[in-house]
Amino acid sequence: VDPARPMDWVPPECALPFCPDLKVIPQGYAKGETGWICEEGYTGTVVVGCDTRTTCIVEPMLSGCKIDQECATPELDGCRFDTSSCSGLMPGESCNLRCQDPFEGADRLATCSSNAFLAELPVDVPWALPLSWTLPKCSSPECIDPLPVPKGYMKTANGWSCDRGYLGEAVPTCLLDTQCEQLPFVLDGCDLPVPCVAPEVEECSTDITSCHDVEPGSSCIASCKIPWAPASTIARCPLGNVDPARVLDWDTAAPTCVLLDCLDPLPEDVPLGYVKTDDGWKCDPAAGLAGYAGDVKACCNITASCAPRLVLSGCVPVEACTQPQVDECLYDDSACSLVLP
Repeated sequence: VDPARPMDWVPPECALPFCPDLKVIPQGYAKGETGWICEEGYTGTVVVGCDTRTTCIVEPMLSGCKIDQECATPELDGCRFDTSSCSGLMPGESCNLRCQDPFEGADRLATCSSNAFLAELPVDVPWALPLSWTLPKCSSPECIDPLPVPKGYMKTANGWSCDRGYLGEAVPTCLLDTQCEQLPFVLDGCDLPVPCVAPEVEECSTDITSCHDVEPGSSCIASCKIPWAPASTIARCPLGNVDPARVLDWDTAAPTCVLLDCLDPLPEDVPLGYVKTDDGWKCDPAAGLAGYAGDVKACCNITASCAPRLVLSGCVPVEACTQPQVDECLYDDSACSLVLP
């Protein structure tokens, strides 16, 4: 009954029985003995297909061959590495990455891969050397000692090490100026042991006053405050800590502090309509004009000063009943005004 309802159908699978030969061979392709190949100077895998234009004329299509591009020379530290033999490489060619004098180290082979260029990129985008190449390990025959010696380091017969009271491993790094001349090397890796940082806890319920500035290799005890249930846990600062942001490690977990009691609200905070009895908090029948009624709800709230105090709710003023609507010609309802429960 729907005139706009489209027909239900499954499209037939239509395949071309053949594809005609190309009348004009596009640049970059050639017909070999076994089929279509990439012409010299082009790289890729030929994909042969057919295309139907809007006129429904079948035309053969070739794709997959990209013109060869030079691989880009790697940008490295010119004082330390020699890349002069690696410029202008074509796919399949290789070069040696060498150490510049006076640095010493074995050469490393770099290859311009024929697969480095991505087919979906424009042909004018330069290729990049494949990620498989590695830098030669170029070491300086001699580095200039820093003067004065930085604090925390000392030179021994076996080289540089951390001074007394410092932890880590001394790592010297040789530096060069803009003219590739040696500069005094930089030392790194030695640090003073430092205290750990106290963990974040619920400050109202957990006492961690002894857990501030705990030295490496030492511990502290975090415990629950009164009126929370007594519980405690040990926290430790690992030996040899050099990280000023390192947080203490709990032996198990932070103490679980359960509130045992909640204080009554301060007298000035008790709202109108509530009274404390031997059985607890009740609605005050003598408050206001006609008293208060309802079911008291007492919730525990932690104040800004960390005192757990009750917050009372549930009591409402007692109100008079509504005067009935009657026929005033028949009834006298003057005694029914403001009748309380």
